[in-house]
Amino acid sequence: MTDNSLTLLTLLPKQIPAYLDEWPQWLDSQNITETYNALHLLPIHTRGASNSPYSIRNQLDIDNDLFPQKIETKNKWEKVETFVKEMKKRNVRIFSDVVWNHTSFDSEWLWDYPDAGKQDALQVISPIIRP
Repeated sequence: MTDNSLTLLTLLPKQIPAYLDEWPQWLDSQNITETYNALHLLPIHTRGASNSPYSIRNQLDIDNDLFPQKIETKNKWEKVETFVKEMKKRNVRIFSDVVWNHTSFDSEWLWDYPDAGKQDALQVISPIIRP
């Protein structure tokens, strides 16, 4: 691999068989950090009822499944920062999708911004919103 090349692997975080704190060691054990110099993570935000990474319940929080126990949102973001720093030590760049407009129908955010759940004037895509 040359210094100006990008060799990228896309990963679905909910399918990585380790918690976020263990990702660096797991990636090393799979030789991923020696094979790739960039990782693309599908969304790590709190998933909605469908469990899809593109159906976000809370865009400001990290999914609890990435941690062995429930922790505060601030601490989750700190752990993400630690992970990114660990990957930087290995010369691996991290990219992640941010999907502000992919809101799950069960997002509390839709209660505060009901117009965000409307596709058009006649059709509502969120069952919690009444026209």
